[in-house]
Amino acid sequence: MKVTKYCGFCPIYHSTSKKCKCPPGPTGPIGPMGPEGDTGATGPTGPAGGVGFFGFDQIQEAAVLPVDVETTVLTVAVTSDAGQSVKIDSVAEVDIIVGLSTTFQYNIEYSLYRDGALLATITENNEGDKPGGIVRLFSDIPSLTWVDLPGAGMHTYEIRLTVTGTNILTATVNTRSLNVFALD
Repeated sequence: MKVTKYCGFCPIYHSTSKKCKCPPGPTGPIGPMGPEGDTGATGPTGPAGGVGFFGFDQIQEAAVLPVDVETTVLTVAVTSDAGQSVKIDSVAEVDIIVGLSTTFQYNIEYSLYRDGALLATITENNEGDKPGGIVRLFSDIPSLTWVDLPGAGMHTYEIRLTVTGTNILTATVNTRSLNVFALD
């Protein structure tokens, strides 16, 4: 307990001793609240953020991919502003059926184009041996994410697939999607 030294009259012991030790008295009531202070200054507001536009193409129906032929499987047209970044996300399921031979080999080129100009390509490869006399199905799911600075104006983004290889009976593209949106 804190003890306060008083000189003169002690309010607790009612003593007039010059060197008495007296405990503190009870706490008094809380006083009224003071006036509210002024509101502070606000800072500058930054530019608006978010998505400037969003375009997409998605298809669930299967389509045949001719072997050794580049084929457009998804297309999205957008209009962008000068200096605007555009984010592209895409994916496709590709099924390849190989024939009766004991060996097979195939490549899937998955390409992104803007206005007919190639931006990026990824390649999926597969090869190997299998028992002769049976047909076998292989599924691959290539995907691509890209950020582009196309400049102001109307632009068309495309995903094109090219399947090449040996002992390929058929190639099909199944569920696929292309999402294009601007970042403000």
